[in-house]
Amino acid sequence: MSTKSSRIWQIVHVEDNHDTLQQVKDYLEGETFGFGSLIVKGTAEFLEATRLLHERKVDLLVLDVFRGDPFSGDSAGTGILEEWRATGFAPVILYTALPEVVGECASPFVYVVAKEAGGLQRLRDAIEQLFALRIPQIHRAAVDHLDTALGKYMWGFVESHWDQIRDLTEQPDFIRLLFRRLGLQFTQGIAPLIRSIYPDTDVADPEPDKVHPVEFYVRPPIGDDPRLGDLRRVAIAGGADSLAVIVWPSCDLVYRDGRCKVDRALCARVKPVTEFEEYERWVQNPTNKARDSLLSLMKNNRGKGQAERYHFLPGAWDIPSAVVDFGELDHVSVEALKEAPCIATVASPFAESMAARLVRYIGRLGAPDLDIEIALGSLKSGVDSE
Repeated sequence: MSTKSSRIWQIVHVEDNHDTLQQVKDYLEGETFGFGSLIVKGTAEFLEATRLLHERKVDLLVLDVFRGDPFSGDSAGTGILEEWRATGFAPVILYTALPEVVGECASPFVYVVAKEAGGLQRLRDAIEQLFALRIPQIHRAAVDHLDTALGKYMWGFVESHWDQIRDLTEQPDFIRLLFRRLGLQFTQGIAPLIRSIYPDTDVADPEPDKVHPVEFYVRPPIGDDPRLGDLRRVAIAGGADSLAVIVWPSCDLVYRDGRCKVDRALCARVKPVTEFEEYERWVQNPTNKARDSLLSLMKNNRGKGQAERYHFLPGAWDIPSAVVDFGELDHVSVEALKEAPCIATVASPFAESMAARLVRYIGRLGAPDLDIEIALGSLKSGVDSE
């Protein structure tokens, strides 16, 4: 991973006017952004642009829109943009004499800058804004991490296990096997990647057998249909709208031909952990005993009656640390759930683990307590008689 002092950001500039190519290079070459300096590679050939994009680690594409006379209608640059969207990624600045013609192309990753007087400064300002949003940094860090992870996976796992998987290479499903395992490799050891994007942040990876709180969630949610693990704001048991989690199987909630298998789905209320006495005691008097009590709640091992009633969800982003209360359940209409805002979905297998806990809670059997003293006395009398 590049360091602050050695990092180089590569810009590809596509422009068929050689004077403009040189002006942009002279104006931007060596400028510093995001703890690194710019190198500008210019080309006057629109057809060469795609090759350059795929041959190089491109951090930013500055793209002229029109080939030749802007009023000729030969908008070759938009064709390159569409091809780039389909085959690769780097943020794009459309640097054009007619910005009003391509205004609809503008997006969070595509800026439109006019070439008229002051254009070079506006171009620099657009680049600075992209780096302030960390879009080039995220892209470069992700590409570097994927390269490293792929190398470790192929050299470290595939090569060392080749004798076990060699016979599978004749089957198309071999690729699925490889990429399934590779996906797990990509999520490991990303602390250096995070530090390269946020260099002033002290961050470490979780222990090898543990996960980071953000791995509990999928955000934004996948699809529009409600699903097991969705955190949505709905009314539970006739109360005001509050955060709730769907604890009903996703297969029943998929819409087909405009309807799904059930009309209502079971939901449980989600309460901030700050509402629980373990948290309040720890805040008021942070002793080891209070801390251990709070940790027991967070580890789903509350040392009180009905321990299975509660299920902890860690805080991440703007999602508060919270506890699912299976004692507050309600069947909510699927239509209402579909309309309710979904802030995130509890990821697999954590959602399934939560649902299993609910089954244990509602399936528990009450029985009178055994008089253990009588049982102990019987055991003791048997020992004494020997």
